[in-house]
Amino acid sequence: TALAVLHQEVALTAIALLISLLAIILIIGIVARQITRPLQALDGYVQRISRGEFTVSPEIDADDELGRLGTAIGDMAEQIADREQQLRAAQQTLEQRVIERTAALEQSNTQLQRQIEETRTIQEALEKAKEQAQQANRAKSEFLSNMSHELRTPLNGVNGYTHIMGRDRELSAGQRENLE
Repeated sequence: TALAVLHQEVALTAIALLISLLAIILIIGIVARQITRPLQALDGYVQRISRGEFTVSPEIDADDELGRLGTAIGDMAEQIADREQQLRAAQQTLEQRVIERTAALEQSNTQLQRQIEETRTIQEALEKAKEQAQQANRAKSEFLSNMSHELRTPLNGVNGYTHIMGRDRELSAGQRENLE
């Protein structure tokens, strides 16, 4: 009977430990979600920005590093949108100039058709202008491609590294706080 009481206490202790372990696992899961949810939201915003949706504004209700990172990403998206708009305006201005110059060249061509040599010179100038416009367009496309890559690559690296570090269960409380 003495051992039965001891067995009963051991069983109750084991059940209490098992329940405590389950509670700890549940608490860790909840805390992990609270940590990763803002990171996943930021990742979603960064993905949308990388697809050209510059009107997104990360809404992270926190005064910590993630909140500041969300604000910085929103500011960056606004700056990119402003630059895109400036680039479009400059492109429209250039297109208007090309249209104006083309019209002026057409008038000159009708007046100078009688003079074959001058017509050849004008045609060569038009070819050069076209090549320069195509080169400018290729340079613009390459620039946009490079800028997109230059922004996406470090942000994906930071995001991936944060996810990897967040999975490390051996981080001290100070390290986990710094990571958060």
